[in-house]
Amino acid sequence: MTKIAKKDAVLHERAGVKGWYYQFPEIEGGTTMAYAQFTGGYGERTVGNRARIYYVLEGGGEFMLNF
Repeated sequence: MTKIAKKDAVLHERAGVKGWYYQFPEIEGGTTMAYAQFTGGYGERTVGNRARIYYVLEGGGEFMLNF
């Protein structure tokens, strides 16, 4: 198991979102993980062929998926 700390993350901020991104180069495919706080709309995103899993820890949200 890999331990992560906030100090090891890359901070990314823009209107409506503040996120901490962690990279795991030792995992095949360069898997990343993000912890984000949303205060507004996230907008539409395209992630290509990468899998993305969301956990809503507090509040609510709406997700639209295109397959």
